Amino acid sequence: IHTCALEGDLRITNCILESSHDDALNIKSFYGKITSIVKSSREITIDQTQNECAIRFEEGDDIDFYDPETMEYIDTYHVVSSTCSGTTYRVIVDRRPNNLVEGYSAGNDTRSTRMYLHNCLIQNKRNRGILLQTRYSEISQCTFHNVIMGAVQMLSVGDIFREAIAPKEIIFKDNKIVRCQGGDLSIFAYGTSGNSVAGAIRDITVENNYFYNGPTSAITTRSVNGLRIAHNLMHYPELSSRSLITVRQTLDATIEDNLAYIDNSYSNVTMVTENEGCSNITQANNEIMGGRN
Repeated sequence: IHTCALEGDLRITNCILESSHDDALNIKSFYGKITSIVKSSREITIDQTQNECAIRFEEGDDIDFYDPETMEYIDTYHVVSSTCSGTTYRVIVDRRPNNLVEGYSAGNDTRSTRMYLHNCLIQNKRNRGILLQTRYSEISQCTFHNVIMGAVQMLSVGDIFREAIAPKEIIFKDNKIVRCQGGDLSIFAYGTSGNSVAGAIRDITVENNYFYNGPTSAITTRSVNGLRIAHNLMHYPELSSRSLITVRQTLDATIEDNLAYIDNSYSNVTMVTENEGCSNITQANNEIMGGRN
C-alpha cells in the first residue's frame, strides 16, 4: 500500500500484509520548492518537484520549511491566500518570510496524512514493513515478523525522490518486532549533503513494545527533537555486545523504564549509547538482566 498526497485520516486495522516486493506501507507526499520570495509583500512561490502527484497549498494551510541540505527545520508559516497556475503556487503568508531563501523545501503540515494502524501483521517482507513519512499518526498492537530491510522507518531525507514531510507527533506503542533484519525501529533525517542537524523530526513516542532477536540496535534515532522511549522489553537469546538504543543528534529525550533480557552473558551490552550532537537526554531505571554476566 503506497499513498501519496492522501489528505486526512487513513485507518488500517485487522489486516495481514505480507510477501510483497516493496514496502508493505509507504505513506508519503512530496516537498515543494521555493522558487521566489517577495518579502515586502509576504509572497512565496512554491513549485512542485515531482510529476507523480500535485500537493496543494491553499488558504488556511500551515507550511513547514526546511533547508534541503541538512533537513534543518526553519519555520512554519500560515497561508493567508493562494493562487495556483499549473503546478506553481503563489502564496501570501501571515508575516514577512525573512528567514527563508530560494531553494528551501516546503512541506504542507495541514494536508499530511494522519495514519492509524492497529492490530495488523506485517511479515515475510523483502523490503521495509513501514516507511512512515507523515504526521499525527499511531501504530499500535501490530506484529512485524521476518522483515528484511527494517520493520519500521520514520524518516525524512533529501534525496532525488523529495518525498513527504518530516515526521511529527508519532506514537509507536504496544507492538511486537520479531526476527527482523536491517534495524527494528529507525527514526532519522538527513539532507542532500548527507549531513543532518538535530530536530528535523519532532515529538516521537516509543512505548511498551517488544523487540526480539534483531541483528542491530532495537531503536536508532538521528535528528530528533522531543523523544520518549519507555517501558519497552528487548529479548535477545544470544548477544555478546551491542547498544540496544542508539541516539544521535537528538534533543530533549527521555529514555526510562526499559528492560533488556539477555539469555547469555551481557557484560558488553549497553542499553543506551549517545553519539554526537545529543543534548538533554534523561536516562532512568533502564535495566539489563538475564544470563551470566
